[in-house]
Amino acid sequence: MLDQLEHHFILFSTVFLLIGYLLGNHFKNIKNKDDDKIESFFDKEKKRSQVDNKPKKSTIDIDDSTHVVKIKTDGLEKKYEEIGNKQTTTEDISSSINKLKNLKK
Repeated sequence: MLDQLEHHFILFSTVFLLIGYLLGNHFKNIKNKDDDKIESFFDKEKKRSQVDNKPKKSTIDIDDSTHVVKIKTDGLEKKYEEIGNKQTTTEDISSSINKLKNLKK
């Protein structure tokens, strides 16, 4: 019984897939006949450049109105030598392992 159900499921799935594919192609062909084609970005740019007839610039224009100046830090007060705290330990790995073993018990 279960074997027949699997075969029917596979058969219906392939039939519906085929029907969907055929309907999709049919409606796609109807839409394309109406000349509602989507134009790509590159085609639009080609048409626009042909209408403008302007040669494209190969050089880069740099805006001279903005510039970066040196930041002066002479008048700033330095409050700390280091931002974080340093901690040094003299423990070795074997003592840490022994501590973990003791925690496990």
